[in-house]
Amino acid sequence: MNEHLKTGDSIPSMRVLARNLKVAVITVQKAYENLQKDGFIETIHGKGSFISARNIELQKIETYKEVEDLAKKIVKSIQSSSISIDDLIDLIKKIYEEGQ
Repeated sequence: MNEHLKTGDSIPSMRVLARNLKVAVITVQKAYENLQKDGFIETIHGKGSFISARNIELQKIETYKEVEDLAKKIVKSIQSSSISIDDLIDLIKKIYEEGQ
């Protein structure tokens, strides 16, 4: 979700990941099945599992909708205050640049 992994990147085999995490292979298998069902990974028999492109666009759309909903709440809140739209934009830019 944070785009650390890119579309097409391979992910560890179930056995390797289970060994690294010191969990049962069946646990990793269930996790991979859920990730595949939700469209986050694709598994190609004999080749492995890879980050899927399908769900990345859906995630971007969902994130945009979340941000839009938050923006609507903020705008509604400032419309009844003395904060101007320019002041709001400046505040958002400042927060964004600070990485907060």
